[in-house]
Amino acid sequence: MTAAAAEKPRRTDWNTLIREVISGEWRDPETGKRCDVPFETIRIEESLDGGAADLVAPLKIGRKLAVVSDTNTFEAMGRRVAKELKGWTSVEEIVFPGDTHCDEPTIALMQEKTRHCEGCVVVGSGSLSDTVKFATFKDGRKYASFATAASMNGYGAVTASVTLRNGYKTSVPAHAPRGVFVDLGVNAVAPAWLSAAGLGDSLCRPTAQVEWWASHRLFGTHYTKTPFDIFNVENDEAEMIRTAPDLAKHSTEANGYLYRVLMQASFGNNIVGSSHSGSMGEHQVSHWIDMFAGSAHPGTTHGQQVGVASIALARLHKLLVSMDKPPKVSPTRISETDFVTRYGEDIGGLMLLKRRKRRSTPWMPR
Repeated sequence: MTAAAAEKPRRTDWNTLIREVISGEWRDPETGKRCDVPFETIRIEESLDGGAADLVAPLKIGRKLAVVSDTNTFEAMGRRVAKELKGWTSVEEIVFPGDTHCDEPTIALMQEKTRHCEGCVVVGSGSLSDTVKFATFKDGRKYASFATAASMNGYGAVTASVTLRNGYKTSVPAHAPRGVFVDLGVNAVAPAWLSAAGLGDSLCRPTAQVEWWASHRLFGTHYTKTPFDIFNVENDEAEMIRTAPDLAKHSTEANGYLYRVLMQASFGNNIVGSSHSGSMGEHQVSHWIDMFAGSAHPGTTHGQQVGVASIALARLHKLLVSMDKPPKVSPTRISETDFVTRYGEDIGGLMLLKRRKRRSTPWMPR
């Protein structure tokens, strides 16, 4: 580390820019318009101890609330949040197993267990967060989120990653929480591999931008650089990379910069209305591993897989731009029999249907 880096002052306000985007003060430099995002608040603080009721009450998500955690996050923060909310409203504590997956049976179980409550407060990350997100979306209820690990960029996304009954893993439309709350003290002591997963999930921003822009140029799909303009305002990606080695040391500062990037990715998801600004080929590689690796699956997390796939795709992009002649793109011709043989009857049939909907014409230069 250089002397200049060592002397860099510690950030004291983690919510600059985030506050401005939510309030509408920040304007899109391309259009001059405000960015409408569905959050009422996002708070990243050194500590939120004792403040759960004051944070949740203004959101008006209901007077009888289900506080949902799992066996890991209950001890980390769920017990505390439930206790703090009980001083203000009626609370039902629901604890799921620590290995909860966001799949259709678990979503149905979440709906059943929380059906007596007006709204939900989820204390956890990853699959648990997505399960509550999609369950409340289906029921038309509101929810708020207390993060427990910087393991993903989907806390505030309007999509959820769901495994369907046939085993197909996909992103589906959902809704964002009314508020996202991050206690850096709690998150910094989470297992370092969870923060590493969040870092991996964030490394795809450059490759996702390249692929989204290429799709726009080659096939005329919609593209906007607004989500990426947000990333450039305070150079948070550079700070995330600078402090990344300290994630292994459970650094509050490193987790703070990582969370700022994760939340900015949520802005992009909401502005675009899809995950295009932070999820392209690298996420498909990760989903493929989860769906088809079977017993050969190494036990890695989604974020870890995305990080490695992002590096692989960056190398592929470098190879493509170094070619003397541009590559030619033409329709891939795979028969229905090939789909079913390769992916099985259920998933193969579904993938064939999706391919037919997205059939494209050969590339033509513009």
